[in-house]
Amino acid sequence: MQPTVSGHPATPPSQASPADAVAAGGGLSAEVEVTQVVAPPRWALTTEFNDVAWLDTNDVVIGRAPVATTDATPMTLNDPGMTLSKTHARLRRDPRSDTWTIEDLGSTNGVQLFDETLTSRVTLTPGQPATATSFIVLGDMRVRLQRHHQGDMHHKR
Repeated sequence: MQPTVSGHPATPPSQASPADAVAAGGGLSAEVEVTQVVAPPRWALTTEFNDVAWLDTNDVVIGRAPVATTDATPMTLNDPGMTLSKTHARLRRDPRSDTWTIEDLGSTNGVQLFDETLTSRVTLTPGQPATATSFIVLGDMRVRLQRHHQGDMHHKR
């Protein structure tokens, strides 16, 4: 005679499915672990024209038509005023401190850094890296260097 559960044939435990357990009145008691993956913040340059250029590497050469240097990734910025040099500046990020330096690569119209209040300005000497500030002027184009968190990354690439 075959064993039954509530009048239905019983399934051996090794063959029982979760649906069989519920049908037999046993329910499910599995613990569920949920892992939320949070993307790390990303850095970007936002131009005065609201173009966003994502800094996906820690070493970037920027300009109208930049030529990459040894380890740097070239990044072209749209410059309607044509005041950017072809290879204008280099941005490098220190991943340990999450800070950037910027170096004027001998551009024609220079690189200027401004403090947060936009009252103090430093003009870079070509070939001399400096700690990048949030507000930078490349030639005549204003750009903002900023970190974006997962929730505010709605800009187009």
